[in-house]
Amino acid sequence: MKLVMAAAAALVLTVTAAVAQPTTPSTPAAAPAAPAAPIPPAPPSRCPAFPAEPTLPDGATARNMTEMNRGNEAYQAWGTAMQTVLECRRAEAQELRTAAQTAMAHAEVRVQEFNTAVARLTAVGTAWQAEAEEFNNRRGRR
Repeated sequence: MKLVMAAAAALVLTVTAAVAQPTTPSTPAAAPAAPAAPIPPAPPSRCPAFPAEPTLPDGATARNMTEMNRGNEAYQAWGTAMQTVLECRRAEAQELRTAAQTAMAHAEVRVQEFNTAVARLTAVGTAWQAEAEEFNNRRGRR
């Protein structure tokens, strides 16, 4: 019975320590791992939709300068609207990136806490096994 319990404890300690090993970019991977869960869609944007592209005159067939000026005005208005949306989207992306970096930092803290706790569990378990073995050897219980 003692042998079974010791083997089970050793197995739990070995498996638990392996689960929390962080991966780093320098760690070569044999093959890309499939994600544990599908990546959820991005939250909806709070920015306006991108404006539709203007219809611009063909320079080869434009009839006069007025037509080209109207095309230029349409392009300028579209470009200004597009820049506004792009700036909003850039700000959104930066906010999401900052939130992700914060979440990754928090996750790393949790992994370190986990690994420290596993090390403590292993150390106490090893010490306890030594004490039990010492006791059993002293009493001739082997």
